[in-house]
Amino acid sequence: MELFVHSGDETIASVEPESLQILTYLHLSEIPKNELTVTTSCLPWKSPTSEYPVLREGSVIISGSEAIILYLKEHGYNIDKIVPSFDEGETIAYGALLKDKLFPAILYLQWLETQNYVEVTRKWYGKVLYFPLSIFIPTWKHNTWQRRLMEDTPQDYVQQKGIELLKRAEDGITCLSSRLGEKDYFFGNNPSSLDALVFGCLEVIIQQWSSENNSLARQLHACTNLKQFCNRIHQNCFPALKPRALQVVTPTPSKPLWKDPALWLWVFAAAGILCLQGVRVGLFRRIRSLGQQTHVRN
Repeated sequence: MELFVHSGDETIASVEPESLQILTYLHLSEIPKNELTVTTSCLPWKSPTSEYPVLREGSVIISGSEAIILYLKEHGYNIDKIVPSFDEGETIAYGALLKDKLFPAILYLQWLETQNYVEVTRKWYGKVLYFPLSIFIPTWKHNTWQRRLMEDTPQDYVQQKGIELLKRAEDGITCLSSRLGEKDYFFGNNPSSLDALVFGCLEVIIQQWSSENNSLARQLHACTNLKQFCNRIHQNCFPALKPRALQVVTPTPSKPLWKDPALWLWVFAAAGILCLQGVRVGLFRRIRSLGQQTHVRN
C-alpha cells in the first residue's frame, strides 16, 4: 500500500486537516512500515488524483481520510475494536459535524481570509517551493476554493459568508468540548478513529494559523480540555515535531487582497518579464526580417 499525503513542516505533520487525520490514525494503529509507504508532497501532480490524501493498493485508489480509515479497518488495522465504549454511530455523527462545520471554516481561513492567506498560507508555500511554483500553486488553490466555498455568493457578501462559516465552526468546537468533557479521549482512556479525525482539524487550527482574525484559535483557547487533548495526541504521535504555542491576539479588520504590496510586486515582476519577452521576440523578428531583405537584394 502507498499513501499520498500533503506535506507539513517542523511543527506539524501536514498543513491540511484530512492528511493530518490519516497520519494520526496511522500512528495510533501502529501499522508496520513495511506494510505502507507514505509519500508527502504539496504538488498536485504527485498524487494519483491531484488531491490529498490518497491510498493506492494495486489498481485500487481511495480518496479522503474517512474512506481510507474504513479501508484500513477492513484490512485489519482497526484501533476502534479495543475501545470498550466505542460507538460507530456517534463517530459517524461527529465526523459529519467536522465536515459540515469545521472543514469549510478551516479552508476559508487558509485560502480566502485575506490576512491569513497572505501572511501564513502564501508564505508557507514560498518557503517549501521554488518560483514560479511558489506563486502558481497557492494562487491556483486560492481560486479553486474561492469557487467551491463561495459558489453563487456575490463578491460583496464573501466576507459576510466567511464570518458565518467561522461562527458555525465555533459552535462545532463548543460541541466537541462538551462531548470530550474531562476524559483523555472521546471514548475514555483509549484513542479511537474519532480522536484522529478531531485532532486533524483542531491541530491545524492551532499550529498553522496565528492570524489576528482567527476566531477559531480564540475559541480553542477558551476550551482548555481540547487544548490538552491536542497536546496529548501530538506528544504521543508526533513527538519529534515542535508544537507552536496557541496565540490569541486582538482581531483587526482584514485589508482587501489588492492592497497587499507583495501582490503588486509580483504583478509588476510578471509584467516586466512579459515586456522583456516581447522585446526579445520583436528583436528576433526584426533581425530575421533584415536577413530576408538582404537575401532578396542579393
